[in-house]
Amino acid sequence: MSAASQQALEAHWTKAAGQLELHLRPYMKQEYECSARCASDMTLSSEAFVHCVGECGSQLNNFRQVYMAESEQFQNRFTRSVMQCEDRIRSQNNLTARDPIPQSLHPALIQCVDKCAEEARSQIDPFFARLRETLAKQR
Repeated sequence: MSAASQQALEAHWTKAAGQLELHLRPYMKQEYECSARCASDMTLSSEAFVHCVGECGSQLNNFRQVYMAESEQFQNRFTRSVMQCEDRIRSQNNLTARDPIPQSLHPALIQCVDKCAEEARSQIDPFFARLRETLAKQR
């Protein structure tokens, strides 16, 4: 992937992730306030306190698990797309999976991977929109 495509993809992801984090802040605040209430309740046993704090964080923890799973799937789709580029280059040039891709074919590979990056970049906003919807449903 060209440096420009990589930077554009990373910048778009970082921006979208930052916007999601702003949506998470009220949930984080709620979790901390709930935990503070647990800590303020001196009638709770140690076990009840741990349970109370765990319940406070359960909504955000569930969302974190969704975020991690969805992010992994997003990354896997991108990786498969890149692998298809490599496969296409190999097939078009009668190379086996063990053969290194010759330097002369790198521009074609980079062009293909850049298209993958552009497609992935176009999916970032819908991806984070789905995550925000998931978060809103958890309220």
